Amino acid sequence: MLLERGVDGRIALVGHAQDGKLEGIGFLLDNGVSVEGEDANHTTALMAASSYGHAEAVRLLLAKKALVNYQSELHGRTALIDAASPEGNLETIKVLVGNGADVNIISKRNWTALMSAAANGHSGIVQFLLAQGADPAVKFEDKKTALDIAVEEGQEEVADILRAVENKAVG
Repeated sequence: MLLERGVDGRIALVGHAQDGKLEGIGFLLDNGVSVEGEDANHTTALMAASSYGHAEAVRLLLAKKALVNYQSELHGRTALIDAASPEGNLETIKVLVGNGADVNIISKRNWTALMSAAANGHSGIVQFLLAQGADPAVKFEDKKTALDIAVEEGQEEVADILRAVENKAVG
């Protein structure tokens, strides 16, 4: 009924994904709303579900053919980068990586999922991404690595993990 009244399906889909509302997501997709549509904030439903740690919604969106490595038009963000955001949900990250998410994809600002996890102090996610081949040497647009970002944000546990990886690579 909302679609018939002219409600933007992309906005509704992203909202349902953000809230993890599986029925709403399924309904909108079954009624022609594009799974890759971006809302006004350049966020797709997969990015929204990932950002808020809704692993079941992520599974549903991927089953409905959401592109796991889709990058937003404006920022170049991906669902994996968003999944390592402040909410940081390891299960969601495992679902994305298990469905082919590129752990080294870089946003338009040279930001990676590893940097996002490091900035937010998600040590388990950092360890998982490193085990999946995430490159800790990638530099942000201001030439900072994930280690630099972790130190700057006061994320000492994450910084220790990244230092160990750096020392192992040097040694």
